[in-house]
Amino acid sequence: MKIKFNEKISWRQLGEHTIILDTVLGKKIHHLNEVGSVIWNCLQENQTKEAILSILESEFDSSHAQLSEDFDEFMQKMQKLNLLEQL
Repeated sequence: MKIKFNEKISWRQLGEHTIILDTVLGKKIHHLNEVGSVIWNCLQENQTKEAILSILESEFDSSHAQLSEDFDEFMQKMQKLNLLEQL
C-alpha cells in the first residue's frame, strides 16, 4: 500500500498515543488513540493492510473484521482531513 503523508504536518509519539499537528491546512491538533497510533506508525513503514491487521490482532482483543472496519474508517478520516493520501 502506497501512502503519501502531507508534508505540511508534523507528528509526535507520546507514549501509546500520537499527536498530529496540522499548522497549515486546518490549523488543528489531532490526537490518535492506541489503535490509530499503531496504524499510523505501520503506514510510515509502508506495511500492507493485512500486515497492519495482523499487528493489530496481536496487540488488541478484537476480531479481524472489526479491526479491518476500524482500519478503513481510519484511512477515510485521515484522507478527508488531508493528513495522508492513498496512492
